[in-house]
Formats: sequence, C-alpha cells, structure tokens
Amino acid sequence: MSKKSTAKLSLNPFSLFSETVTFFRLHFGKLLIVSAVVAIPGAILRVTSFDNGVTDFSIVASLAGLYASLALLFAFYNPQKTKTLSWSKIYVTASGRFLPFLGVTILQSLVGMFVILGGLLPVLYFAGVVAVPFAFIGMLFAFIALWLLIRLSIAGVVVATTNMSVITSLRASLLGTKKRFWILFFDWLVIFLLATILSGLILRLVYLVPALGDNQLVVAGVNGILVTFLLPVILGYGVCIWRRIQAA
Repeated sequence: MSKKSTAKLSLNPFSLFSETVTFFRLHFGKLLIVSAVVAIPGAILRVTSFDNGVTDFSIVASLAGLYASLALLFAFYNPQKTKTLSWSKIYVTASGRFLPFLGVTILQSLVGMFVILGGLLPVLYFAGVVAVPFAFIGMLFAFIALWLLIRLSIAGVVVATTNMSVITSLRASLLGTKKRFWILFFDWLVIFLLATILSGLILRLVYLVPALGDNQLVVAGVNGILVTFLLPVILGYGVCIWRRIQAA
C-alpha cells in the first residue's frame, strides 16, 4: 500500500507531462476546438488592430482567453463529463466559476509582475543604472515573489474545479504546495522550457521562409496554432499536479 501511495504522489515532471499528453490525445478533437476557437482568431485579430493601446478588442480577447482556460481546466479535471459534453457545453458548464477564476488570475498576475520588477534591478545594475545594494534587494524581492508565485501556482486550478472562494483556493494552494517548493519550481520550469523551445523552433522555421516570416498574418496564425496546442498541455499539466497533491 505504501508503495502505491508513493507512486500516486510523484510530482516527476516527465510523468506529469506523459499523463497530460495521454489525456489530451484521448479527447484531442474536443480539447483542440475549445482552445482553437479563442486562440487562433485572437492571434490573427491582434495584428489587424492598428491601435497599439488598450482597445476594446484587447479586453475582449483577454476575457475570452480566460474563458478558454477555465473550460480547459474543467475538461481536464472532469474526464467523464468531457466524454459526454460537447465543446460548447464545456464552456457553458465551466463559466459559472469565471469570477472567482478571474480574481485568482489577477492576484497571480500581480505576484508575477513583482517577480519581473525585482528581476529588473540586477539587470539595471549590470547596465550601470543602479548601485549594488539595489541589485541585491531586487534579487531578494524577486525570489520572495517567485516563492509566493509557486506556492499559489495551483490556486487557479483549485478555484476552477471546485466551489471554493478566491481566498479559500489561495489557502488550499498554499497548503498543497507546502514543503514542495523546489519540486514544483522544477515542474513548472520543465514545462515552460519545453513550450518555449518548441515555439522558438517552429517560429524559427517560419522566419527562415521570407514569404512566410514577412507576412504578419501568417506569423499570427502560427502563433495561434501554437497556443491552441500548448495551452491545453500547460493547463492540463497544472491539473495533474493538483490531482496528485489531492491524493496526499
């Protein structure tokens, strides 16, 4: 029994990735549609907008992206319902958790912003803009924010797949990630590195063909397709982490 329990609680990133891909393949068409109906039009319409500021479209696109993420989280967490529901019904069923999901997403984004701001200070030091003490303060600030971001990394999954409030979901994430910071840091590092490398290679191939790389619509379409495939994998990966932590 103890060996079986240990296997369930494994947070090995490659095991998580394998489990995510397996589920994605089982419901490939449905999950792809859930992701594509937002990702591809959004990517193409962004380059057709001539306003570089915050437009009505950019707000709508961001909200649509949140709805798509919410639907994908619901689909990965509820395999039986995913089998029976159509992709549109998945959207409708998951939408009831939109406001709590939005709240958690905003808080996670704020923490992520502090990671970036703290990380900028060492960069400014090497550029000769700030003194050494500010660089160290920035590194410390960035690490604290990163620690908090990892600890809250599954709060979005929790709030999307349960009836918990924003605060309760944040607490659940803090509790579930306790003493698991480094393994979860490694887990997220692996999946984001894989996504970055794959995206970079594909976009590099596109840019090697001038007729494609010089066409903004083509590049936007490729970006939309990449998001269509990568978004379900990254979100499903998070669901797998949450399900294994729940098993504890």
